[in-house]
Amino acid sequence: MKYILTFVAAIFLVSSSQALYQTPVPENYFGKEVIIESRKKDSGELMVAEKIDVLEDGSELVLVSTKQRKDNGLTIKTTTFYNLEDEKLTCIAQTSKVLKDKDLISVKQTNFDWDNMVALISTTDSKNNKTKQKTIKLTPKTILSESSYFYFSDLIRNHVEKADFVMIPPDGKSYKMKVSVSYEPREITVQGEKVNCYEIEMKPDMGFLTAFVPKLMFWYTVSSPHNFVRYEGLARGLGTPHIIQEIVN
Repeated sequence: MKYILTFVAAIFLVSSSQALYQTPVPENYFGKEVIIESRKKDSGELMVAEKIDVLEDGSELVLVSTKQRKDNGLTIKTTTFYNLEDEKLTCIAQTSKVLKDKDLISVKQTNFDWDNMVALISTTDSKNNKTKQKTIKLTPKTILSESSYFYFSDLIRNHVEKADFVMIPPDGKSYKMKVSVSYEPREITVQGEKVNCYEIEMKPDMGFLTAFVPKLMFWYTVSSPHNFVRYEGLARGLGTPHIIQEIVN
């Protein structure tokens, strides 16, 4: 049970997962600004507000995410760089900075080496100026937990019902995951509007222990380009609030 607690805490999800290697670009994606809010399910209290800017620079796609956490006052700014070639994306680097009242607390730099199928993760504690490094193995089906848009949208475009992949959460470890997609349209209400969505259920692939881990649920639009609409599940781990995370704009 201790392992399950650690695992669920590690995969605290925000809006979407970025597939890292040779993932098709969703249509009408460039130049967007996306606002996402995470609220407690029972009270509606705002926990996290996130703004994502999608920028194109020649052969690169750049995603800039800025999250404001209301529970502890932290600001987390994450910049992810993708190589754009033949309408497909491959992640090359990601930088994540954590700030408190404009003071830098930590920096995590991840560089992806697809020739050797490894990623180098460097985390620097700005207070004591100490850096920890680790190398993890990659697969063509590796995704980042900080954002899950490209991979899930691509599953829907290809009408995939079940898939396995590897996830890299903020702790820098890697976990085997499973998703199942229900293609029975479900009407949900978001920001006062009714939206037809497909439902995605995600769980870790932990054998018999999988039954003890809470489900992580996502909803993506039935209409192309199959945008993220809602996430529902625990905020971080067992004992943390049940949240609903929705796109605002």
